[in-house]
Amino acid sequence: MSDIQIAKVYEKRYKEFSFPIAKDKNGNLIDNHGHNRPYVIFFSHNKVFYLSAKTILNNNRKSTSADKTNVIFKKDLYGKDREIAVNCSVINIMDRELFESLYIKDNILNNFQTDIEHYNIIMKKLFDVFDEIKYFEVDYIENGKVSWKKKMKVWRIKKNAKWWLKDIIGFYKMKKYLLKWF
Repeated sequence: MSDIQIAKVYEKRYKEFSFPIAKDKNGNLIDNHGHNRPYVIFFSHNKVFYLSAKTILNNNRKSTSADKTNVIFKKDLYGKDREIAVNCSVINIMDRELFESLYIKDNILNNFQTDIEHYNIIMKKLFDVFDEIKYFEVDYIENGKVSWKKKMKVWRIKKNAKWWLKDIIGFYKMKKYLLKWF
């Protein structure tokens, strides 16, 4: 496995790890029912930076469509005809080893590489709403409860985030260009 990965989606966790691992822009935990899942925008060798993705249902359609930080797709991240939204208002962060330990390793719905079109649209939205993005980092998990780092510790990540967003967007645009020629 390479140290840096991008554009991955995870869905199936071990049952004992069914607690919420993401927050919304107000700092509230995002309920972890079946229609919410993380979309990994960036894996470094020791951290995971992820957004919340969810299936759009009748009961959340109006509020989801009204949120300007959502990117809405008619096909989900797996390519199925299922409308989804990826929320770009919050980047959640977790130690990579801890994140990977929550998910069933050999499940085909985990560590799934999404397509370049989804990724480019999401990265553009992140760049467009950059000044509005909130950051929440998991400190540790103990007895089925997530402990979050204090805001001051997370601030250092935001300080450098615009640079890695630019680098990733540039890398993926170049990769897309190169793929046309090979």
